[in-house]
Amino acid sequence: MTPPNKATVTNMEQAPPMVVAETARTITGRVLPWGEFGATNNGPLKFPAGSINIPSNVEQVKLLAGHSPAGVAVGHATSIEAKDDGLWATFQIGSHDAGNDALLQASEKTVDAFSIEAYGIERDGTTVTNSYLSAVALVPNPAFAGARVSQVTAERGNDETETPGNEPGSQESTPPNETSESETPNMPKKNRLAPGTLPGDDQTTETTTEHFSLNGAIDYLTAVVSGQSPDVAHAELTDITDAGMIGREAPQWLGELWNGVTYTRRIIPLMTQKPLTSRKAVGYKWVTKPGVDKYTGNKTDIPSKEAKIEAVERESERWAGGNDLDRAFWDFKEREFLAAYWAAMAESYAYETDVDALKFLINNATAIDGTATNVQSAISRGSLAIDNRLHTPASFAIINPADLEQVLSLSTMDAPRYLGIAGTITDPAKWTTSEEVTAGTAIIGTKAAATHFELAGSPLRVEAEHIAKGGRDAALFGYTAKMLNRPEGLVKVTFDTNKAAGGGDSRAEES
Repeated sequence: MTPPNKATVTNMEQAPPMVVAETARTITGRVLPWGEFGATNNGPLKFPAGSINIPSNVEQVKLLAGHSPAGVAVGHATSIEAKDDGLWATFQIGSHDAGNDALLQASEKTVDAFSIEAYGIERDGTTVTNSYLSAVALVPNPAFAGARVSQVTAERGNDETETPGNEPGSQESTPPNETSESETPNMPKKNRLAPGTLPGDDQTTETTTEHFSLNGAIDYLTAVVSGQSPDVAHAELTDITDAGMIGREAPQWLGELWNGVTYTRRIIPLMTQKPLTSRKAVGYKWVTKPGVDKYTGNKTDIPSKEAKIEAVERESERWAGGNDLDRAFWDFKEREFLAAYWAAMAESYAYETDVDALKFLINNATAIDGTATNVQSAISRGSLAIDNRLHTPASFAIINPADLEQVLSLSTMDAPRYLGIAGTITDPAKWTTSEEVTAGTAIIGTKAAATHFELAGSPLRVEAEHIAKGGRDAALFGYTAKMLNRPEGLVKVTFDTNKAAGGGDSRAEES
């Protein structure tokens, strides 16, 4: 597959007119025709229908005055639509001087041509098969003579002013297949009232975002290291993988790394999981809980109990790992090795963050006095303690793998009669094991006791800037945070490892 590059394509001759509405401060037009050759910085290319992907949030597509990196943003897309004859877009123009200039120049036909910016180009010869739209530029001179916008329509209040097109005698005030500004469905509308929603009512529209595949990303990075468009690649790599954007949706190829991970997290799923949306995890804890009481009615004052909360903040923790890979892996495009490298890094991240979460639970668990006779007695005691304090059953128990042998040696006749009684988690099938837990100790808790925060989407990020500069550096980044919400919902109980499971007293004498 030909390595993907960034392309700049200008619309072709006889393009439909761009519409400039000064009162609404919008510019509308066809930004890319289907199936026509354009002179790009990567040679002649043509884009058939379906060959370019649009961000789910079209406002991410900026309108530039001139191409990046020198281009100045003058607006953003409000609608992008693929039609039979090409890709059409409407842009909302900013109120700054650059935006005013863009409106004026477009209406006066001095800068009135569109030129797209795309990255991740995959092609078959000169035909693009897949790409991603990043921006659109307003340019004065298209790639070929005569490839200009044929007409500009500007509206001011109720008066309509026409600017003649390139063709003599052209008098059309609206472009083909387009309506006027007052009729077009693409123009933004202001609503004074917003509909009310019930708590938990999901009214968001489901969207699908197209992303690089793992192989496509590896091919892209390999092309960069090989010296193809290094200046462009630096900017685009940061855009593709961007470790600094909190809350950004994870690209598909990062998800593919998770699919190859052999280690499955055991501890983090036991905790409440929430996305990390800033560098700090923010929560609260009750100092004095609110409550209800009986109410006599008859318009008397309702019961009101004093309540007080305390804000809790935790700084996020950063995870990182990287290697200086032999350039030969990139130069010879050894995709298998690079894919294996990222899979190994993903597995390491999954394991290390899981162990870190377990250490947090161990360090914050409240010890219950006394030593239980065996592992099942210990877990029963911890479960009942949590149920008594929170009035909710325990949901997990974590022990050392060696202590599980006490239970594996039990027969049906040896098993406790009331295994799995309400409020306890004595069923061994629900236990989790880890060597990080000291033998003879059980960690028992409920899911609501602690929260694990992680950067939204995939926790894996590649800092592409190092790859583009050195051509050999590879790195992985992640961000997590942990918070204890209900201390009474997390306990640890010690037990005698020398006595058989299921036998003896439920607890030994306290020292």
